[in-house]
Amino acid sequence: MEKIFTAIGDFYNEADAQLIDVPENEEEIYAAVEEIMDNCPAGSVLTKEQVAILRAYLPAIGCDEATRDENYSLQGKGTVTKKAEGCGIAVEATGELNVESRWEQHHDRKQWAGNMNVKRVGGEAEVKELTFNFYYLSIGISVNNEPIVLFCEHYTRTFNDPYHLADFNGGGTAQASRFDISKHIQWGFYMKCTCSVRTDEGTLLV
Repeated sequence: MEKIFTAIGDFYNEADAQLIDVPENEEEIYAAVEEIMDNCPAGSVLTKEQVAILRAYLPAIGCDEATRDENYSLQGKGTVTKKAEGCGIAVEATGELNVESRWEQHHDRKQWAGNMNVKRVGGEAEVKELTFNFYYLSIGISVNNEPIVLFCEHYTRTFNDPYHLADFNGGGTAQASRFDISKHIQWGFYMKCTCSVRTDEGTLLV
């Protein structure tokens, strides 16, 4: 199954969580999550309505595995896959979101890392530019026991230099990644990754 989204979601205190209905239309789910991202930069305190949406929608988007540690902080892994063909080229893309414990300076902190790999698998057109687009969201609990946005970013990485493009045009793999470390209890993560490949014949969206 192809998808460009993955999310690891839970709630540190389920007794306080209000479940809401999840839309059947997946695009509505993604749009609701990204609307929160667009209006809540890092450090924002989430409203009860926003918490209810994220608490219900993130698990619905799904991941490969998710657990909570002894401090109720979430860990897990999610993957994304996509194939695309057009504009004189065929590519395969894979992405991964990892959240794990990391011992740093006598503290157990949570590190999340997201990456996307795109490999050329066919076509004759020469690639002129390769652009990665990521949406990342990490939410957790503040020192005041409030639900907050820990990290929120739309990250873009573009390759148009001869070195990277020569390797990619020869059948190599291009990669982009992002990571963050937090000392806060975390209960939700979201990652969306897409890629655009520009050739003389047009731009292929992956």
